[in-house]
Amino acid sequence: MSKTETFAKVDKAMAEGEYWRAKEILQGNVHVRGYDIDVYCCLGEVLLKMGDKVEAGKYLFLSGVRKKEYEQTIELFLNRYSKNADQLLYVFPKSARVNLEAYPENVKELLVSRGYSKAWGQLRKARNQPVPRTKWQKVKDTIFGLLIIVLIVIFVIGLIEILSNGFRVIIKWLF
Repeated sequence: MSKTETFAKVDKAMAEGEYWRAKEILQGNVHVRGYDIDVYCCLGEVLLKMGDKVEAGKYLFLSGVRKKEYEQTIELFLNRYSKNADQLLYVFPKSARVNLEAYPENVKELLVSRGYSKAWGQLRKARNQPVPRTKWQKVKDTIFGLLIIVLIVIFVIGLIEILSNGFRVIIKWLF
């Protein structure tokens, strides 16, 4: 579906008072279209009309569109989540976790001023490295593995015992 068709569906849903439907359509497009500032702005506006100011602030902030009526909502979002850059990064939708250069200039400036580029680099490195396991975790994993093996052996022995006794009973019946 083209972006024009998507916005036509959203407009129709809004005109019919079905804000929830407009929200669903746009949220699906956030995942499909990736970081698209038009979709983000429209979703922010829908969420604002629904009264979800913090979530609306997130999408309006990421869209880069600044209007007087958005200022309070964007500030609410930033005050809630941007105490440090890591926290702000984690509340972005996955499609908005892009290279810093992909953001609109005003978004990029604010993110850099709050240490975002440093946090982003650290997060990307952390995601590509396995989490080191402690000695205690290795011991627990070994004990758990041995316990599973013991339970399987007990199950197999029990199954063999049931089957052998079952055959004896059947043979007694037959002869």
